[in-house]
Amino acid sequence: MSDVKTTYKFSMDGNKCGQRKRKSAGSIYRKGNGIRENISEKLKLRPPETEFERDITSFGHFLMEVTLLIVMTIFAINVYLQHPILDSFLFSLTLTFGLIPQVLPAIININLSRGAREMAQKKVIVRRLASIENLGSTNMLCSNKTGTLTSSSRFRA
Repeated sequence: MSDVKTTYKFSMDGNKCGQRKRKSAGSIYRKGNGIRENISEKLKLRPPETEFERDITSFGHFLMEVTLLIVMTIFAINVYLQHPILDSFLFSLTLTFGLIPQVLPAIININLSRGAREMAQKKVIVRRLASIENLGSTNMLCSNKTGTLTSSSRFRA
């Protein structure tokens, strides 16, 4: 295998470093811990679940359990009444899709979006829709005013 001559330019003043023959030309070596890598790692982290999100998840699990219980009961009753098993299975499967509230996520998002719009009219920025429910259930909000974001002015929304 022949060596490949490659020029690497690392500095902005025109000095060329690494002008030598390398068999590993074109390889990228990572060393150190740059600020961009730290930022990208932090952006990958998911924010903690709010209580609203936990409640919605547990409600979804509850609906799933109740639906499965109803479907299995109806399937067992149909088999006990000596209906054809395939017809009983298809009926239970159809019933499953009928019992699952498929528009529930849309209803939740529409209501949270309405809350975000009302808050935006009062000049409140909402980054995550799920935080609206938590903010709406707040009785008292205490803050330490530093003036870094709002140019030293405080207002009540």
